[in-house]
Amino acid sequence: MRSTFLYMQNRAARRVTVALFATAAIAACDSDHAVAPTPAAAKLPTSGSSAIIPGGRGDLFIGPVNGDMTPIKVAGSSYDVINSVGDTMHVADNGQYDSDPALGNIKLSKVLAGKYEVCPIVAPNGYAFPYLNCMNLTLVAGSAFGIGFLGYQTPSIWWEVRSTAQWMILGGTYKVGSTRFGRAGKPIDVTDNGPNDLDATVGRVAFKVGGIGGYSVCEATPPKGFFAAITPCLNVTNSSGGTTWAGQFNNQEKQVPNTP
Repeated sequence: MRSTFLYMQNRAARRVTVALFATAAIAACDSDHAVAPTPAAAKLPTSGSSAIIPGGRGDLFIGPVNGDMTPIKVAGSSYDVINSVGDTMHVADNGQYDSDPALGNIKLSKVLAGKYEVCPIVAPNGYAFPYLNCMNLTLVAGSAFGIGFLGYQTPSIWWEVRSTAQWMILGGTYKVGSTRFGRAGKPIDVTDNGPNDLDATVGRVAFKVGGIGGYSVCEATPPKGFFAAITPCLNVTNSSGGTTWAGQFNNQEKQVPNTP
């Protein structure tokens, strides 16, 4: 793959075709990634003028975000930006292609309009990406487009809580236990969207652990309106020092009596 930014632009200019503007969406795993808000100074075209203009340019913003979708203002992240013909540009926070000096924010200025794929490569210092899915986007001439990739503090473990119909549900409390905490028999209490939860998504809980090793996660209180989880405890080993998937709790919804 050719890696020079100039060559990528020249190739893209010859191959970009007219297409309609599409707003980025987060489809994987109920908001696995975040689309960062477009900067206030950027002016998006109206639907009637949203066709890609060959040779036109726009700005592309890339960065990591916390579970509540706020920017992670920490250095160290990098990404691959791939155009429609496969030319790849490796971009790093405050690297040669980044025109934004702020930590955590990458701005690629005046990129040729067209379709791109952006892949997370390295998370910010002290963080890890729970998902490494690439995201596709269409950059429209004269516009700005922002993408945020979800990051968790490390080391951490995370899990999901779903109904038996696979809806993500809020409100459960959990106990995370490990000998690493140095207090056997007294696990840490974690509440979905409580102070110890690194992810504000309903039904997804991420918890920063003390280090690598084995952990247990047990449901202490099921979400309101649901029975206890079918499998009450999950066991997970964080061996990477990054972030590790613990598993999923499934809770059956209680039936409400139909009284006249």
